[in-house]
Amino acid sequence: SLRSFVWATDAKRKVVDGATRPVAIEQKAHFGAVNAVCVSATEDRAFTASADRTVRAWDLRTGAAVMQYRGGSGGLTSVCQSHKHMLIAGSLDRYAVAFHQVSSVVLHRYKPREGGEPVNGVCTMEGSLFTACGRDPRKPKGDNTSVARQWSLETGQVLREYAGHTERLLACSNPAQHMLLTAGEDGTARLWDVRSGAQTRIFRGHVGAVLSACASAEHNLLFTGGQDRVVRCFELGSGQPLAIFKTGSPVLAVGLSARGDRVAAGLQDGMVRVWCSAGLSERG
Repeated sequence: SLRSFVWATDAKRKVVDGATRPVAIEQKAHFGAVNAVCVSATEDRAFTASADRTVRAWDLRTGAAVMQYRGGSGGLTSVCQSHKHMLIAGSLDRYAVAFHQVSSVVLHRYKPREGGEPVNGVCTMEGSLFTACGRDPRKPKGDNTSVARQWSLETGQVLREYAGHTERLLACSNPAQHMLLTAGEDGTARLWDVRSGAQTRIFRGHVGAVLSACASAEHNLLFTGGQDRVVRCFELGSGQPLAIFKTGSPVLAVGLSARGDRVAAGLQDGMVRVWCSAGLSERG
């Protein structure tokens, strides 16, 4: 089910879903913007990546910060958890860093031998790390093409690059086995087959950057959030547009519930909006 968490700086009560409820007291930890969050597979921890160059682990039962991870000189843009007790964060300092989830020790830094780009998104799949990269500063002026890069989690070796976006990438995720989803400033989200490296579908419709994207192969749905203040819904298998949700503010994050019946959007104006998405994949 879709969960929501409310943080406040005091112990006042607020109206939530039409009822007056107590709001948790904030546990002060980060000293910069929180750019990304992920929840552990056990659903008892949340991990946040911040511009203050740290990842923090939080106990979801108490709201307390329980661990801190430090690994570089750049602000952190993204975070994900792998199946081997690894926690991975993307950095503006042109690499991704892997921590041991229990000890917080840095295990690997994933960075090309030459150059490199800011890492705006990370996700893992079957022993591989995928990074959504910004623009390579070595490229000629006007060439903003960017790639998603696949790495071996164990060795740090680059296995493949996924080229197609004409502007920098802003997000990546793995909606199903063998699928990679990317989104970028070129106004598109793209689906890739990681077995062959082939681009299998392009999702268009936004005016301006696609800031976020999520998908579920089980429910055959894909959602994108844009700078144009719109959430778009597509059928994952065919690419057919299914619905448009207007928000009034740029959409920085989108998420789909485990049952596929709710989609949530985090907005630049500080609001979170939730819509019913049940039955959308059957409309076409």
